[in-house]
Amino acid sequence: MQQDQNIKGFTLLELLVVVTIVMVISAVAYPNFSSWSKDREVRKSAEQVSTMLSTITSAVQRGNYSFVQLMVTPRKDKIEIHTRGLQRKGYTRLLKKRNSQNTQITCSTNKDDWKSNLGGNPEIQKVTVKGVATQLDKTSSVCFSKNAAHYSTSGGLSQGNLIFEKNEHKRFIIVCSSDLAQTKGGKCPLKEKDGLKKPAYLIEWSRFGQIQKYRFSGNDWIRQ
Repeated sequence: MQQDQNIKGFTLLELLVVVTIVMVISAVAYPNFSSWSKDREVRKSAEQVSTMLSTITSAVQRGNYSFVQLMVTPRKDKIEIHTRGLQRKGYTRLLKKRNSQNTQITCSTNKDDWKSNLGGNPEIQKVTVKGVATQLDKTSSVCFSKNAAHYSTSGGLSQGNLIFEKNEHKRFIIVCSSDLAQTKGGKCPLKEKDGLKKPAYLIEWSRFGQIQKYRFSGNDWIRQ
């Protein structure tokens, strides 16, 4: 049987041209995809922080807990986020301790201070997020009661402030990529002049439970 002489395959030159085109397109597209993927990772982690903060704010306002805590622990290439709560019994215990010692209520990061037999819940929620870092270099926390009658912080959340939008901002957590943090001593820089780069997000809260999110544009924080 005679074969059809019009059937042809690819020549080696044609295959090389196709492979070259694919390689060029991949080289152009990969940086954009990598940047998008990293931004998505950092943004998702920032959303988790914001959601957990919103959850305990709602819980304390509804009366499910009398005193709540958001605690952030930085680890290598990841951060751990805990939320805790004290019910009326535990909150009363703190008030009595404060009055007897004539001190302010402290935002303890010791799990034993939130035990169930002390009127608490040592772990409402726990989340570990990888590939990200914060501006914190040690375990830090924020604690508050309904309508911020009592409000306190510990660790790195007790320090630092930023000026943007012509205002001073003191209560915030910055989330950036762990790659950036590793080049800056393990922490997210606070400002562009300190080396802050995209992707980075900032979660800010007020004493009265208002939460606001910002995205770093490359030179300033943009409200979301």
